[in-house]
Amino acid sequence: IRKVLGASVGKIVMLLSKDMVKLLAIAIGIAATLDLLFITNVWMNQFPYREDIGPGLFVFGIGLVAALAFITIGTQTFRAASAKPVETLRNE
Repeated sequence: IRKVLGASVGKIVMLLSKDMVKLLAIAIGIAATLDLLFITNVWMNQFPYREDIGPGLFVFGIGLVAALAFITIGTQTFRAASAKPVETLRNE
């Protein structure tokens, strides 16, 4: 409907991807907290020879997951935003 009323593709992409980015941030926060509390403190202490995990590895992992999620979300929302409204309404 927004497309029919004249919204640009960029505005529609931002509207559709805003909620997904919020969910991604919450998921990364929960995963990083659990990883720091459980894996580094509990599970890794069971090994006699262990290597300390630096913050660079966490930043790299978070960046990789965020980049893949942004690419996926951006691709899907751009595809939905650039679709012709007539074709969508005709199928429904």
